[in-house]
Amino acid sequence: YDSWDDVPAVDIVIASRSMEVKDMKFALEKLNQKANKRVYLTYKVGGSFLDDNILKALNKEIVKKPDYIYILNILYQMGITASVQFLKSEGRTSMYDDEGSFIQSVSWSLGELTENEILQLKEYFHELRHEEKEKNKYVYWALISWEK
Repeated sequence: YDSWDDVPAVDIVIASRSMEVKDMKFALEKLNQKANKRVYLTYKVGGSFLDDNILKALNKEIVKKPDYIYILNILYQMGITASVQFLKSEGRTSMYDDEGSFIQSVSWSLGELTENEILQLKEYFHELRHEEKEKNKYVYWALISWEK
C-alpha cells in the first residue's frame, strides 16, 4: 500500500509469500508495472495455513481466503497469461517438535486461544499417528510467473 513512485523498474520482480493484501488486482498491477521482463510470486494452495483437521478439533470454522486460482483469474482479466508450478515446503504437523511449538503456531494463525482450546490442541497433537503427521507434512505453494 506504500507509494512505489521512487521504486525503479527492474528486470525481475519477486513477491514471495507476501501477497496477503486487500486489493489483489491493485497489488498485481504494481508488481507488473515495476517488472521489465518477468514477475514471480508465491501464494498458498488452499485457503488457510491451518489444516482442516486442526480446525475440526477446535470446533472452529474460519472464512478461508481465496486460493491461488484467484490470482490467476485476475491476471487473466488483466490480459496476462501466467504459468503455475507447485512447490512443497515443510509445514503443518511435521515442523512441530513438541506440543508447545504446535500450539504457538496455531495461535499465530487464529489469535489468542482459550484454555479449553489449548487442551483440545494438546489432545489432538498427542493423538496424531505417525501416518497422519507424514500425510500433512507439507504445505503447497503456487509459484505464479509471467513474462512482460
